[in-house]
Amino acid sequence: MFHKVEINIPLLDAIKQIPKYKKFHKELCVHKRKKMKGISCTIGECTFANAMLDLGALINVISTSIYKSLNFGDMEPTGMTIQLANRSVVQPLGALEDVLVQVNELIFLADFYMLDMEDETFGKE
Repeated sequence: MFHKVEINIPLLDAIKQIPKYKKFHKELCVHKRKKMKGISCTIGECTFANAMLDLGALINVISTSIYKSLNFGDMEPTGMTIQLANRSVVQPLGALEDVLVQVNELIFLADFYMLDMEDETFGKE
């Protein structure tokens, strides 16, 4: 952001000002993500009470257990790899394309990539 910054004040005065601007500088340098919200959505015949909504996500992932409960049949093979937020790299077991997802009155198409996840828990009604 600040590739070239010039300050035309004595060094001692600049050092004295640092505590006043510490919070301001930290907010400029740290990109905080908003908390993920839980919403109710319906996929096929299953309604999920607290589906995680992350507006910063570029793809939709689904666990093996949720995929099996949806009973959508075979999934499309995929050769892609995904880097997760913790920097680990995983390969999806497959993809579900053009799945109808209902959120409130809105219905839209979404693609889901199935991952083999540990400790799978979800709010299914």
